[in-house]
Amino acid sequence: SGSCDIPKENYPLQHVLKAPLVTDDHIVVTPTKDSKEANTAVEVYFQIGKDDLSHRVLIDLLSEIMYEPLFDELRTKEQFGYHVSCGARWTFGVIGISFKVVTSCKSADEVSERLDRFLHEFRDKLATMEEEKFMENLVGLVKNKLQMYNSLEEECNSLWSEINEG
Repeated sequence: SGSCDIPKENYPLQHVLKAPLVTDDHIVVTPTKDSKEANTAVEVYFQIGKDDLSHRVLIDLLSEIMYEPLFDELRTKEQFGYHVSCGARWTFGVIGISFKVVTSCKSADEVSERLDRFLHEFRDKLATMEEEKFMENLVGLVKNKLQMYNSLEEECNSLWSEINEG
């Protein structure tokens, strides 16, 4: 039939570490292999725990609420980076939320500090958000989840990422 089954013992190992619960930051710096590289990429990741439906819904909703203000402030208004995003991240059964900035004009420290400030400021906005605004975001998330794929390629990419992420 052209396919073969690979025994489970031959699968590559997939290690995921649970980050200890601490108040200090865990910072991992990976220098570029190209010393002439002008870009800097920063990812701030909050590990939530084992993947489950309630965590997925809450992280998706939080991402829906935060995405536009994050992009508007850091990308549009402050020109902090040419790629600014946030979203859920699943890694072999572990779920978290990730904030990413790629820039050619700021240092990693500047980006990290700005993301921290955004998160602290946004916490207050989220706590005082009016119910109507909250419901707009909830309805927007539902519409996104129910949206049909525009092409076979889009559907294939979505399903392939589900397979990859386990």
